[in-house]
Amino acid sequence: MLPVLASLSLLVAAVAATVPQTVILIRHGEKDSGNNLSPRGVQRSKCLAHLFTNTTGPFPTPPSHLFAYSDKSSNRSMETLAPLSYRIGVPIDTATGRDDVKGLVARIRMLPAEETMLVCWEHTVLTKIAKGLGVVSPPSYPSSEFDWAWTVV
Repeated sequence: MLPVLASLSLLVAAVAATVPQTVILIRHGEKDSGNNLSPRGVQRSKCLAHLFTNTTGPFPTPPSHLFAYSDKSSNRSMETLAPLSYRIGVPIDTATGRDDVKGLVARIRMLPAEETMLVCWEHTVLTKIAKGLGVVSPPSYPSSEFDWAWTVV
């Protein structure tokens, strides 16, 4: 079976031959006028916690690893994953900087093949991350979109 990149809102077929794990890429929730989530973003983070722990949903097992960045003034990626992290008891790995795509891909590749990673990042970097994971011609993540979850398998 060839690896593909898929979205909840849009199915995008692309080959990704370099990463054996399942990697789910999502954007942080909606932002307020500063560096945090808006009330809608907070609501989205709670919905994501339910989505990724609902055994009858599109992700039947919770992710084993959570990745977000903390080296920029924005707290949104960490705030988006916080309810899920609390719910499943998995800490958020913030060891990789937002723009260190190679470092993030290297950290993912070091994990066991059967693991599932959830990466919550800034939308302009998600396409670079997908490409770093081996996805050929990944789409751009629109600035107006918050509902997509790309899965690299």
